[in-house]
This record gives sequence, structure tokens and C-alpha cells, in this order.
Amino acid sequence: MVFILCVFIYSSGLNAQNISKQEMLQFYPYNIGNSWSYLWIYHNVENDYYEAGKDIFVISKDTVVNNIKYWLVKHDQRGYRQYLSYLERIDSVSGDVLRIDNLTAGEINCVDNVYASVGDTISIANNKHLLYCDKMVVLSIRDTIINNFQTTIRITAGLPSSSKLFFARNIGFLGTGKNYWLDSANVNGTVFSNITDVKDNDESIISEFNLRQNYPNPFNPTTTIEYTIPTHPISLSLVRGGTKGGVVTLKVYDILGREVTTLVNEYQQPGRYEVKFEASHSEQSRGMPSGIYFYWLQVSPSASPEHIYSFVRKMILLK
Repeated sequence: MVFILCVFIYSSGLNAQNISKQEMLQFYPYNIGNSWSYLWIYHNVENDYYEAGKDIFVISKDTVVNNIKYWLVKHDQRGYRQYLSYLERIDSVSGDVLRIDNLTAGEINCVDNVYASVGDTISIANNKHLLYCDKMVVLSIRDTIINNFQTTIRITAGLPSSSKLFFARNIGFLGTGKNYWLDSANVNGTVFSNITDVKDNDESIISEFNLRQNYPNPFNPTTTIEYTIPTHPISLSLVRGGTKGGVVTLKVYDILGREVTTLVNEYQQPGRYEVKFEASHSEQSRGMPSGIYFYWLQVSPSASPEHIYSFVRKMILLK
């Protein structure tokens, strides 16, 4: 399965670039039995249409093609009731991540290069990883902690779409940084569940839009939601000039995609923000039952209003 990571090119993000090639290969932890699952929610604002679902990836076996071993990846798209499978491997000499799938009539396509350094541009097969482009650039490689696990994050962005992909060393693919996020993973016998947050070692620079996991989670009845608006956004087209803030919307939805309440809807300057959500006091949320809810952040930067950043996370109300 193809995993990739995307963030912004900043000196603070280069602290992990001296890791070895062997360690870089660990961004794609190929072993039989490894699995990942993702939750997602989709909202089409124009017609107020919602979808939600779960995708599951499993490395089911290895196989040999032209005397070279590949891994068989099974992709269960439960939200769309589709089932896909493809073969993938990493060329340990070049670092190319190579894929064979039915969509390309059995051709071998490059979908990533794990040896690429920050700033390098990689030619990839079109329409892979939801990037809808034929190139991507490595934005950052940085140390971080996920669920008290020391790891390294690798982030890339598609060109010219600016869609971002996130990988963690020894964990694998984390998500696209928009409306997909890792629900759980079973990697080489280690289980990761309820992935909380990715913490930067350098807190002095706000270099990306970020919606953090609410805390406490589960909660009853109050929880805190934190997010950041950067002075220098991730999007490659906005690198020059930074941002002067933008219009911020923060909403809560139930598991069926119905809006529960609007927490924020205003212009905000760059910075770090936290919002208290109290399930028992909001007029719209009164009587909320226990269960899974989603909080959705959208930012339209004033420096470039045509670029809209959206993030979704889940939270659990447990009465």
C-alpha cells in the first residue's frame, strides 16, 4: 500500500533528514499481516451532501512478478462498497515505490520515492493517493511522537494540487491531512489505536494549519478543541508572503453527518486557538446521546481565498 507524507519546507523540519536509507524504508512497513484502517467524512458544501466511511488496508501475502517479490495489498473501501487490490514493492537501490494495479493494465508505476530529500520533486503515476497530479514534492522530514511512540514524520504534497500525504516511520501511512485520518494500525505486531496527535519538536514556529485531537476524549460533558493558523502555510502556492489569517469555521457533526452546532465562524489572525465544547449547554446540542461525533475545521486564508483548508477529527461523548 502506498504511503506518503506531506508538510512545509522549513528549517525546523529538517532535523530528521540524516536518517539512513534503511530507516527511510520503514515509512512503508511491508510485512504480511500488517493492516491500517481509516475513517473519513465528506461534505459537499454546494448541495449540503454528506458521506462517511471506513477504508481498510491489509498486506495479505507476497508474490513474485518477473522474479521480483511484491506485496499484495487489499483495500476495502467500505464507504463506497468497493474492493481493490494491487501489488507494491520498494526498490531498495533507487528508493522508488513501485505499484502494479488493474487500473493501469498491469503497468509498473512509481508512486513515491522514499529516498527523496526535502525540496526534491518526484515524478509519479497520475491520480495516485488522491493527489490527482503527476508530481509531488517532499515538504518535510521531522521527528515527532505519536501515542508516546518516538517516530519520524515524512510529508509530501502533490503538484499542482497541493494535496498532502503523511507517513510515520515504523507505523506507515497516517492520512491525507484533510478529511482522512488513521483510526488504527497493526504493524509488525504493534497495535496503534486512537491516534491522538502529531507533536512538533519545535513549537516556536507555526508552519502549518493543524486541528488537534480534542481532550479529554472520550468526554462528558466538556472537551477542548485546539487548532493553529500558520504565518507560513503548507500550500506550495502560498509559500511566498505568508498569510494574514483567514475566515475560520469550526462545526460539530453527528455520525450521520448532521450539523450539531457551530463553534467558530469568524475571521482570525495567525496563532494557536482553543475552543471549549460543552455538550450539555449548547442549544443545538442539548440532549446529545453518547456516541461518535466529528468536529470539522475549515480555513479560507485571506492571502489566497481560493485555497480552502479542511480538517476533520472524531470525538466520543460517553455519558
